[in-house]
Amino acid sequence: AAKEAALRANFPNGWDINTEHFEIKTNYSQKKGAQLAAKVEVFHRYFMREFVAFYQTPQQLETLFTSGTSARRENRYRVHHYRLQQEFVQCLAPKCPVAGQIKGIYMPGDRTAYFFQNPKITEAESLETLYHEVTHQLLSESTSQTDPVGHVHDFWAIEGIACYHESFHVADDGTISVGDLNHPRIKAARDQVVVTQDQEPLARFTAAGMLQFQKGDLPTLQKRYAQATGLAHFLMNGKDGLYRDGFIEYLAQIYSPDQRVRVKNAKTLEQILGVPYATLDKEYAAHFQAMSPKK
Repeated sequence: AAKEAALRANFPNGWDINTEHFEIKTNYSQKKGAQLAAKVEVFHRYFMREFVAFYQTPQQLETLFTSGTSARRENRYRVHHYRLQQEFVQCLAPKCPVAGQIKGIYMPGDRTAYFFQNPKITEAESLETLYHEVTHQLLSESTSQTDPVGHVHDFWAIEGIACYHESFHVADDGTISVGDLNHPRIKAARDQVVVTQDQEPLARFTAAGMLQFQKGDLPTLQKRYAQATGLAHFLMNGKDGLYRDGFIEYLAQIYSPDQRVRVKNAKTLEQILGVPYATLDKEYAAHFQAMSPKK
């Protein structure tokens, strides 16, 4: 056991845990790799059920029905989990300048989600990062090539749906829940509406591209990410799910492999839902005003 632990400590020699849809590689422990594999498979099953309408193009439909079913390793979603943060940073620093400041990341060019065993956060917080990045991965890898998305407009949705899924939770009896109002990001979104009333108008908020959305100091970014999370919560759950199909269509457009659909002829959220932004602003506020977190 000691010899194996020493051998596996070198990441290229780490443990490989392959499931139907994922390829997990870790140099922390085989047990940890198996635990991560089980978690992401449950999340994958949920995601494919709830977002089946996202897969609209022939290429995406092929991914939906064939991903992970082949024995070829390249068909699985790759997840790399490092024993130490310094190993994580060493791997990512050449392509991610902020590697030392993050808990995990999905790199579309690598088609790989990267994490490390972080002793500074709880297991629940670690899982939040996992579900956030794997959401990016499942959406990005819906086609055989990963195209830049959200650079011109609609960047909020890319982060909003990933932040929303940080609240993904599996109870001891297997019951799945998403969207808990007590989750920090969702609570922050609700406080913007109910307490401070300082949410940004949706016409401007939804139009921002990546550079515009990520520009500003930390409080500004936290506010934007909270609103993006809250807006995803509203579109997934508000008005008895009235806008859910439209929101998934909106995501499908953002991630479309066809640039004409994704950029040149892209419809706004207002156009897809058939509801003016001014009305959506009021309904978004009412969504959180009508709900109270559980004690």
